[in-house]
Amino acid sequence: MNAGRVNHLLRQPLLTAGFGLGVISALVAMFAPGGVIATGPGSGFATGDVSVDLPAGVVVVFIIAVVLLAVALSVPQLWAKIAGLGLLCVLATTEALMVIIARSSTDFEAEADLALGRAGAILAIAFGIAVVGLVLALVGSRGLATPPRVPLDEEGNALTGPQTSGHATAALVLGICAVLAIPAAALAVGFANLAMGQIGMSNGHRTGRGMAVAGLVLGIVWLSLWGLFMTIGIFVASPSPDG
Repeated sequence: MNAGRVNHLLRQPLLTAGFGLGVISALVAMFAPGGVIATGPGSGFATGDVSVDLPAGVVVVFIIAVVLLAVALSVPQLWAKIAGLGLLCVLATTEALMVIIARSSTDFEAEADLALGRAGAILAIAFGIAVVGLVLALVGSRGLATPPRVPLDEEGNALTGPQTSGHATAALVLGICAVLAIPAAALAVGFANLAMGQIGMSNGHRTGRGMAVAGLVLGIVWLSLWGLFMTIGIFVASPSPDG
C-alpha cells in the first residue's frame, strides 16, 4: 500500500475503522456456512430436537462482501464511500436474516424455545461487529464533506445565488424511502452528514440544512428500529402458531 493510500485512510479514521470492522464481520461470518444455526423441538411427526443448517455455498456471499468492502475502504472516491455505507447495512441485515429465517422454520414446533447453534452464534457475533462498524462509518462520513464549487467572476464574487444542496435533497428522499429498503436509511444519514458539512463550509452558497436534518432524523429512527428488530429476532424468533 503506497503512502498516498495510507494517508487517505488516516484522514478518515472513523470511516476507515467502520469499513474495517465490516470486513472483519464478513470474515467472521465465513466460518458459519455448513454449521447449525438453531436447534429445538421438531414439528409434526418429528421426534426429539431438530436443527437447521446454513448451506455451505453461502460462504460466497461473505467472500463477495469482503471484496466489495475492501474496495470501498481503499478507493478514495466519494461514490465508493457512500456505497460502502449501504453495503455495511446490507451485510448486517443479511447476517441477521439468516438467523431469523432459520429460527422461523416450520421444521420447529410453533413458538418453541430454540437454541442457537454454532453457525447461529457466529452470525450473531458478525452482526454485532457489522452494526458497530456501520455506526462508526456513519459518524465518520461527516469527514467526506468538501466545500462546494462556486463559479466566481474576476473579482472573486459569486456568479450564482445560494443553491439547495443536492446532498440535502438526497438525504430527505432516502430517509423517506427507507421504509421500503433499510439500506436507504444508512445512505440518508451519510448524505445528511455530507450536506451539513458542505453547507457549513459554503459561506452561505449552499442551503438545505432543514432537509438534511430531516433526512438525518429519519435515517437514525429507521436504523434504530431496524437494529432493535434484528437483535430481538436473532434471539427470540420462532415459528408462529399459524405457520
